[in-house]
Amino acid sequence: MSVLAYRPANLGLASTVTRHDIRQSVQSMIPLIANTSNATTRLHRTSLVSTVADDIVFDALSGSRSGTVLRASAAEQLQKWNDTELDGFDTTLLRAQVYVFACQTLYVLAQSVAVLFVARVVYDLTHIKP
Repeated sequence: MSVLAYRPANLGLASTVTRHDIRQSVQSMIPLIANTSNATTRLHRTSLVSTVADDIVFDALSGSRSGTVLRASAAEQLQKWNDTELDGFDTTLLRAQVYVFACQTLYVLAQSVAVLFVARVVYDLTHIKP
């Protein structure tokens, strides 16, 4: 499965990049990770991301679950994507996008339920019969 353009895991963002941009981002992140201290076990988004393509690659690396990734697993995954012409990247990014969409949906649903609950409480308080 190969797509023509990639979007960040947060599908609400309008930016897109090409497969070539993703490939370049993967290739540029490999030396960044290799040059980090061996004592560093976690890498933060801010230390690796400088372009939209980097952001999309980081979303796939972290599964969009946090702003950090384990150094060893990130280096291994980036090397795998680099060696196999991004084989599996599409699926990994899709998983991250589905995760973010599900979280955003739950967030909106929870807020809607809270608003309805407060509205019901206000209604009940204003319609008490003496």
